[in-house]
Amino acid sequence: MVWFEKSNQWVKLDEPQWFIFLLYEKQTGRKEAAEQFAKAYEVTAEQAAQIVSNIYDSIDKLLNPDFPLPDFTRDAEEVNRIKLSNTKTRHYQFGEKRFSITYGSPSLEAYIHLPFAHLETGVAEKPAIHLDVFPYCGRFVLRMYAPDRHSLTADESPQIKRLLFVELASWLYDKPEKDWLSFVHASAVQREGEVLLLSSASGSGKSTMAGLLMLNGFELFSDDFVPVGAADGLLYPFPAALCIKSESIPLLQYMGLKPFVKNRIAPLAYVKPISDSIMKKPQAARNLVFIRYRKGAGMNLNPISITEALQHFHQEAWVGDTMERAGKFLEWFTGLNFYSLEYDDNKRAIEALTKLTVRP
Repeated sequence: MVWFEKSNQWVKLDEPQWFIFLLYEKQTGRKEAAEQFAKAYEVTAEQAAQIVSNIYDSIDKLLNPDFPLPDFTRDAEEVNRIKLSNTKTRHYQFGEKRFSITYGSPSLEAYIHLPFAHLETGVAEKPAIHLDVFPYCGRFVLRMYAPDRHSLTADESPQIKRLLFVELASWLYDKPEKDWLSFVHASAVQREGEVLLLSSASGSGKSTMAGLLMLNGFELFSDDFVPVGAADGLLYPFPAALCIKSESIPLLQYMGLKPFVKNRIAPLAYVKPISDSIMKKPQAARNLVFIRYRKGAGMNLNPISITEALQHFHQEAWVGDTMERAGKFLEWFTGLNFYSLEYDDNKRAIEALTKLTVRP
């Protein structure tokens, strides 16, 4: 796996791509690189020239991207001056910390408030921080008022939600953003001090499995957003509720996991953490499971390699965009154990995942 700083891209290079990449790093000319490649892999000169040219061109683009990287500060000064109307403000408390959010549209309120609904106080005490989130000219804005007033903008609502979560996590744990190693799109549950990470693409079953595990001796640690500290490599709990998709709601309700609140706009329900008002301690993790529900799969839990895990991981996570953080991230990541779980047998899957949390 290679990280390209200017484009902030992680790329998995197999043979013979790695062979060519090393030649590129040595600034070997294309003609000479093609000759070495043809000799090493016993292909024709024409084939070698074409392969080397394609990979050299790809590396050039990664090192000098011809696409714009996300700029979340675009129009920040302009949106700082906007006065909001027709808004709804909600007040929250987690542990000893209070915050409030003003929503500029019902859809944003449903999307962002419901994961925090279990923290709502309904009391307009002066919060430590206040945030505005609202649509603007087809985009979305996050405006913060403490410790200083600043704004961020994004093209899509999931981006602005992630930015809001990053701001809240940084405030909850008194960390600047540079002190985070990664933010993982995963459901994290804990049992007897052992945190288990379940990662997958949306709709693959990780939140459903997290709910099933909560019914079998586990406690929710974080859902969909798991901050990882840069200095200690520990996972930091984030107080959002567990989001359950519509098809899983009847199953989990039948088994005894009752939703705290339902989304009237989308077919979603939210289950609050058991200890919803307690600041849990950061924890280390040993196991990361890439999970997928598939009918007819039975239960297959298999170890996978670091490179395969890294390829899956970077589809579902954000990693800091500096060389120092990239290096620290690899140190942290390579210390984990990785598994792939395909299942449709809930009981066997729960048993297998529970065993992963038992220390030898």
